[in-house]
Amino acid sequence: MACAVAAGAQTVEHRLEVEYAQERPVDRTLGKVDANDDDWVSERDYQAIDEQLKKVAEALKVRKDSFAPLAQLVRSFRRLGLVEFKILSSARDGADAGLAHVTARVELGGDGIAGGVLALLGEMDMTWASKPDGWTLASATLGKFRESTAAALGFVEITESVFGGIESYRRQLAPGVD
Repeated sequence: MACAVAAGAQTVEHRLEVEYAQERPVDRTLGKVDANDDDWVSERDYQAIDEQLKKVAEALKVRKDSFAPLAQLVRSFRRLGLVEFKILSSARDGADAGLAHVTARVELGGDGIAGGVLALLGEMDMTWASKPDGWTLASATLGKFRESTAAALGFVEITESVFGGIESYRRQLAPGVD
């Protein structure tokens, strides 16, 4: 093995697939994890709207003006490094209603315009309209946001500098190793 690795031979990926003789109790629950298979309409709404919010978050990191409801808040950032939405509640007016009401926690973080690190945390109430091609934002209202500032980040990622010289870390634990 050592000779093969040293000579530059290809590595072989090994996967173990287990078939259980009987269904595990958790299998019934795991079968319901996909909200599209769930009978609860609000679960399906949650999953679809959460996917939309993930797209909004990624877009905001690239273009701060890509989501009008947060336009005023994101002006305080020179660069956004963190944009997270966590849905706290979702409800419909009725199973057949085309509107879903969602409250989400919003967390924004990055380099502030005034220098240093800036973090904003608050809530946003949204109404989403169901359309044939998915959910679209119909309205949004921002709640109060708390602001935290610091001259610099208090913690620095040092994992690579500490463990990077260890062969097993590079082969098994490093980011990007599956």
